[in-house]
Amino acid sequence: MANKQVEATRDDKFGYTIHTLKDRHDLRTSIEELNMISWPKFLAQDIVTNNAWDVLFKEWNEYQVVIVDNNGDKLIGVGLTVPIHWDGNINTLPSGWEAATQLGLDDLAAGKRPTALSAFAIMVNPQMQKKGISALILKTILNISRQHGFHSFAVNVRPILKMNYPLIPIETYAYWTNDNGEPFDPWMRVHFRAGAKLIGVSPRAVLVKGTVSQWQEWTKMEFPDSGRYIVSGALTSVTIQHEHNLGIYFDPAVWMIHTTGSV
Repeated sequence: MANKQVEATRDDKFGYTIHTLKDRHDLRTSIEELNMISWPKFLAQDIVTNNAWDVLFKEWNEYQVVIVDNNGDKLIGVGLTVPIHWDGNINTLPSGWEAATQLGLDDLAAGKRPTALSAFAIMVNPQMQKKGISALILKTILNISRQHGFHSFAVNVRPILKMNYPLIPIETYAYWTNDNGEPFDPWMRVHFRAGAKLIGVSPRAVLVKGTVSQWQEWTKMEFPDSGRYIVSGALTSVTIQHEHNLGIYFDPAVWMIHTTGSV
């Protein structure tokens, strides 16, 4: 398997430079700040996320993409990935984002050689969104995957417009298309245009559990009774069980696979 260092790429026309975290470990605070504003607060409670965070920066930094301005001070975007040992068979693909991230942690502990990358997060500074930065991050991750000899970049896509359709099952939403026959969801469309194939859905990609008071704090809502609630930022409903002082939410996602041509 190839093991090449990805060199920094500078673009003077658009004013940015692309690095890996191996070169810019000093950006951790900026990345953590961007992460905090990129997702609903309840998703920050995921245990697997917290377990993987240090590993991303220390053990897997060569697989992480950061884009900064040419002064090197302002974080423009970041692409975080998890190396996994996967045989490329869709039947053995982890059930979702959480399972894929845990697989990467387990593989690292077991000393297994990774064969693919799985997406952890792709985030863009709000001031720089809708400028093609996410597509640039994706392209760079694919290059990293090829340079390391990985056969695939597997993305458990969190479709960004699904929050507008929380009552529509992910099994239905994932296959909506626009007039051009491309995915209806714009984030899925970015991956589709980069060559990814939609291979399935993950109705329970991430599990979030908390007490009723925690959910009220995370969502700034009141939950007077047990039942299902639509909350801001959620892709489907949150189930509140007052008798157990518990709120449960499953964040759905869509598996899209980029093949790199490496073996």
